[in-house]
Amino acid sequence: ALHEALEELEWTSTAPWEEAQALTAAPAEALRDVHDDLERELHFYNQALAAARVAVGKLEERGAPWCRPDDYYAEMVKGDEHMRRVREKLLLEKRRVDEAEERRKAREAKKFAKHVQAERLKERAQQRKQALDRVQKWRKDRARNNYSGDDEFDLEAEDFGGPRQAKQQAGVRFQGREKSKKRLARDAKFGFGGVKKKLAKQNDAKSSRDMSEYRQGSFGPRHGPKKATRGGRGGGGQRPGKARRAQMRGSG
Repeated sequence: ALHEALEELEWTSTAPWEEAQALTAAPAEALRDVHDDLERELHFYNQALAAARVAVGKLEERGAPWCRPDDYYAEMVKGDEHMRRVREKLLLEKRRVDEAEERRKAREAKKFAKHVQAERLKERAQQRKQALDRVQKWRKDRARNNYSGDDEFDLEAEDFGGPRQAKQQAGVRFQGREKSKKRLARDAKFGFGGVKKKLAKQNDAKSSRDMSEYRQGSFGPRHGPKKATRGGRGGGGQRPGKARRAQMRGSG
C-alpha cells in the first residue's frame, strides 16, 4: 500500500509543472527553541510565503493567470436558506442586547428621577421650614412690641410650597379667544343651543312685574256649597261619630 501511494505521488515528476505545481521549500533553519509555538508558526509562515513567491514567478514566466479578477464571484459554500437562518439569529441576538440596554437605561432613569424627586421634596420642606421660622420670628417681634406699628409681614404662598399666584390680575374677568369666521357663521345659522335654549321661557325681573295677562280664577264660595256625594262626602255638615251613628240605627 505504501508503494502504491508513492507511485501516485511520483506522477508530479513527469507531469508539466502547470498541472502539478509542486515546489520544494528551502531547507529548514534551526530553531532556537522548538517548544516556542510562536517562533515555530512564524517559521512555517515564512517558508510557505517563499514557496508562493517562487510559484508566482514561474506562472508569470509561462503567462498563466494566477490572480482572481475583480468581477469574479465564487459560489458560496453555505446556501441562502442557511444564511437566512444565520442572519435571523444575529438579528435576534442584537434585538435582545438592545432590549437589555433599554431596560438598563430605564432603570437608571427611574433611579435618577427618584433622586431628583427626593431632592425637590427636601428643598420644598426646607423652604417651608424657613418660612415658618420667619413667621414665628415675626410673631415674637410683634408680641415684644405690644402689637404696635404697621409692621406687615408679606409672605408668598410659594414659601409654603402652595400653589403659585395666578398670572391674571384680580378683578379682571376671563377673556376668551375671539371667535373665528366659521364659528360665527355656524352660530348665525344654527344658533347656540344648550342652556340658552332651555332657559328661553324662564322668568326674569321684567316678566315677573308684568301683570297685564293676570286673570283672577273662580272659587267655590261664589257658586254655593257642593252637593253631597255618595258616602256622605262633599258637603252637608260634619259626619256624626261612631256612637251617634249606632244610636241613630237603633232608634230607626
